[in-house]
Amino acid sequence: MRLVRRRREQLKLLGDYLGLCRSGALKELSKRLNHRNYLLESPHKYSVADLQQIADGAYEGFLDALIGFASQHVYHCDLCTQRGFICQICHHHDIIFPFEFDTTVRYVGHPTLPPPPSGPQRAPAGQGGRPGTVVQQHIEHRGCASATGR
Repeated sequence: MRLVRRRREQLKLLGDYLGLCRSGALKELSKRLNHRNYLLESPHKYSVADLQQIADGAYEGFLDALIGFASQHVYHCDLCTQRGFICQICHHHDIIFPFEFDTTVRYVGHPTLPPPPSGPQRAPAGQGGRPGTVVQQHIEHRGCASATGR
Protein backbone atom coordinates (compact mmCIF):
# COMPACT_ATOMS: atom_id res chain seq x y z
CA MET A 1 0.00 0.00 0.00
CA ARG A 2 3.00 2.28 0.60
CA LEU A 3 4.05 1.93 -3.01
CA VAL A 4 0.52 2.78 -4.18
CA ARG A 5 0.48 5.90 -1.99
CA ARG A 6 3.85 6.95 -3.38
CA ARG A 7 2.68 6.44 -6.97
CA ARG A 8 -0.48 8.44 -6.25
CA GLU A 9 1.63 11.32 -4.89
CA GLN A 10 3.77 11.21 -8.03
CA LEU A 11 0.67 11.26 -10.23
CA LYS A 12 -0.71 14.28 -8.35
CA LEU A 13 2.53 16.23 -8.87
CA LEU A 14 2.63 15.26 -12.54
CA GLY A 15 -0.99 16.35 -12.90
CA ASP A 16 0.02 19.77 -11.56
CA TYR A 17 2.58 20.09 -14.36
CA LEU A 18 0.21 18.91 -17.08
CA GLY A 19 -2.51 21.23 -15.77
CA LEU A 20 -0.32 24.23 -16.58
CA CYS A 21 0.79 22.96 -19.99
CA ARG A 22 -0.89 24.21 -23.14
CA SER A 23 -0.14 21.10 -25.18
CA GLY A 24 -3.31 19.17 -24.41
CA ALA A 25 -1.43 16.45 -22.53
CA LEU A 26 -3.78 16.82 -19.55
CA LYS A 27 -6.72 16.03 -21.82
CA GLU A 28 -4.97 12.88 -23.01
CA LEU A 29 -4.12 11.89 -19.44
CA SER A 30 -7.76 12.47 -18.44
CA LYS A 31 -8.84 10.01 -21.16
CA ARG A 32 -6.43 7.44 -19.77
CA LEU A 33 -7.83 7.96 -16.26
CA ASN A 34 -11.17 6.39 -17.29
CA HIS A 35 -13.28 9.02 -15.48
CA ARG A 36 -11.07 8.89 -12.37
CA ASN A 37 -10.08 12.58 -12.38
CA TYR A 38 -9.98 12.52 -8.57
CA LEU A 39 -6.62 10.78 -8.99
CA LEU A 40 -5.16 14.15 -10.05
CA GLU A 41 -6.92 16.08 -7.28
CA SER A 42 -5.81 14.20 -4.20
CA PRO A 43 -3.49 11.26 -3.55
CA HIS A 44 -5.71 10.28 -0.61
CA LYS A 45 -9.03 9.62 -2.37
CA TYR A 46 -9.80 6.04 -3.38
CA SER A 47 -12.86 4.55 -5.01
CA VAL A 48 -14.15 1.04 -4.39
CA ALA A 49 -12.86 0.14 -7.88
CA ASP A 50 -9.39 1.38 -6.88
CA LEU A 51 -9.43 -0.77 -3.76
CA GLN A 52 -10.55 -3.78 -5.79
CA GLN A 53 -7.71 -3.22 -8.28
CA ILE A 54 -5.25 -2.93 -5.39
CA ALA A 55 -6.49 -6.26 -4.01
CA ASP A 56 -6.23 -7.84 -7.47
CA GLY A 57 -2.70 -6.48 -7.99
CA ALA A 58 -3.66 -4.48 -11.10
CA TYR A 59 -3.61 -0.95 -9.63
CA GLU A 60 0.17 -0.45 -9.60
CA GLY A 61 0.40 -1.27 -13.31
CA PHE A 62 -2.43 1.16 -14.04
CA LEU A 63 -0.67 3.93 -12.09
CA ASP A 64 2.71 3.11 -13.64
CA ALA A 65 1.27 3.52 -17.14
CA LEU A 66 -0.22 6.92 -16.21
CA ILE A 67 3.01 8.07 -14.57
CA GLY A 68 5.03 6.88 -17.56
CA PHE A 69 2.88 8.83 -20.00
CA ALA A 70 2.85 12.01 -17.90
CA SER A 71 6.56 11.98 -17.01
CA GLN A 72 7.59 11.42 -20.63
CA HIS A 73 5.54 14.43 -21.59
CA VAL A 74 7.14 16.60 -18.89
CA TYR A 75 10.67 15.52 -19.86
CA HIS A 76 10.10 16.28 -23.56
CA CYS A 77 7.93 19.40 -23.35
CA ASP A 78 9.75 22.75 -23.47
CA LEU A 79 7.18 24.50 -21.28
CA CYS A 80 7.06 21.76 -18.64
CA THR A 81 10.85 21.43 -18.57
CA GLN A 82 11.14 25.14 -17.79
CA ARG A 83 9.10 24.51 -14.66
CA GLY A 84 11.73 22.12 -13.36
CA PHE A 85 14.43 22.99 -10.86
CA ILE A 86 18.21 23.20 -10.91
CA CYS A 87 20.38 22.42 -7.91
CA GLN A 88 22.00 25.39 -6.22
CA ILE A 89 23.95 23.16 -3.86
CA CYS A 90 25.90 20.99 -6.30
CA HIS A 91 25.41 23.29 -9.32
CA HIS A 92 24.69 20.29 -11.53
CA HIS A 93 23.05 21.25 -14.81
CA ASP A 94 20.41 18.51 -14.80
CA ILE A 95 16.85 19.71 -14.36
CA ILE A 96 15.11 17.92 -11.52
CA PHE A 97 11.41 17.63 -10.72
CA PRO A 98 9.49 17.11 -7.47
CA PHE A 99 7.90 13.89 -8.78
CA GLU A 100 11.33 12.20 -9.08
CA PHE A 101 11.09 10.54 -5.69
CA ASP A 102 14.00 8.15 -6.31
CA THR A 103 16.55 10.91 -6.89
CA THR A 104 15.17 13.96 -5.07
CA VAL A 105 13.99 15.01 -1.64
CA ARG A 106 11.20 17.56 -1.38
CA TYR A 107 10.68 19.97 1.52
CA VAL A 108 7.43 21.92 1.71
CA GLY A 109 6.75 24.83 4.04
CA HIS A 110 4.55 27.85 4.41
CA PRO A 111 5.57 30.74 2.09
CA THR A 112 6.22 33.06 5.05
CA LEU A 113 8.68 30.67 6.65
CA PRO A 114 12.38 31.11 5.93
CA PRO A 115 14.07 28.52 3.70
CA PRO A 116 15.94 25.63 5.33
CA PRO A 117 19.09 26.53 7.33
CA SER A 118 21.40 25.94 4.36
CA GLY A 119 19.58 28.63 2.35
CA PRO A 120 17.41 28.36 -0.74
CA GLN A 121 17.83 24.94 -2.28
CA ARG A 122 16.31 25.33 -5.72
CA ALA A 123 15.81 28.01 -8.30
CA PRO A 124 13.24 27.54 -11.06
CA ALA A 125 14.86 26.39 -14.29
CA GLY A 126 14.44 28.92 -17.06
CA GLN A 127 11.59 31.32 -16.49
CA GLY A 128 8.97 28.75 -15.56
CA GLY A 129 8.60 28.79 -11.78
CA ARG A 130 6.77 26.10 -9.83
CA PRO A 131 3.43 24.61 -10.80
CA GLY A 132 0.64 25.40 -8.35
CA THR A 133 2.72 27.76 -6.24
CA VAL A 134 0.87 27.69 -2.94
CA VAL A 135 3.69 26.91 -0.55
CA GLN A 136 7.43 27.33 -0.62
CA GLN A 137 9.12 24.11 -1.69
CA HIS A 138 12.72 23.05 -1.85
CA ILE A 139 13.89 20.07 -3.86
CA GLU A 140 17.32 18.57 -3.47
CA HIS A 141 19.21 15.69 -4.98
CA ARG A 142 19.28 12.94 -2.37
CA GLY A 143 23.08 13.23 -2.34
CA CYS A 144 22.95 16.98 -1.68
CA ALA A 145 20.44 16.46 1.13
CA SER A 146 22.81 13.94 2.74
CA ALA A 147 25.79 16.27 2.33
CA THR A 148 23.96 19.12 4.09
CA GLY A 149 23.01 16.84 6.99
CA ARG A 150 19.26 16.63 6.36
